[in-house]
Amino acid sequence: MEVNQIECSHKAALVTPDERQAPDGCLQYFYHSNGQVQSFNFGHNYFGNTQYAICFNRNYNPNAILELEGIDFNMDGNLGGGTPPGFDNDCLDSSGAAANNKKDYIAIPFAAVTDPAGPVVYHSLFCLQSLDSKILEFSGTGPMVIHVNTDQITDATANEEGFRFRYQVRRR
Repeated sequence: MEVNQIECSHKAALVTPDERQAPDGCLQYFYHSNGQVQSFNFGHNYFGNTQYAICFNRNYNPNAILELEGIDFNMDGNLGGGTPPGFDNDCLDSSGAAANNKKDYIAIPFAAVTDPAGPVVYHSLFCLQSLDSKILEFSGTGPMVIHVNTDQITDATANEEGFRFRYQVRRR
């Protein structure tokens, strides 16, 4: 195990920037150009009532693209009325009924989702199994961030396993 101590004060970051220092608000931070990411407790029920950000270093490239592939994805969502595709409004239950108040999703604004069996589509919220075995690209401006939101409901029968994927930050 390698342990590094990184100066965390904002003043120190202005004088001696360190690419390993996570931006404010990032619970998970990946500064290498490729690797693997997974939700906390992946493969078992993920933790309920969490809101956090996963951030990726652009390496000072404003035109960087974040590509996700090899995606294993199972985030619960609004399951009322059959099985919706698991994008955007499918991930929010506006009824507020406790039993169906599912709000488990990841947010990546205007991400391009490629399905080997279909066209490229653009979405911002992802739940259920919407990203399983697909490729996702994000090339927006600003920080490269994936927001994770889970509600307070943790149901062992709901297959709330979370996600795992390989990522690559590359030039456009």
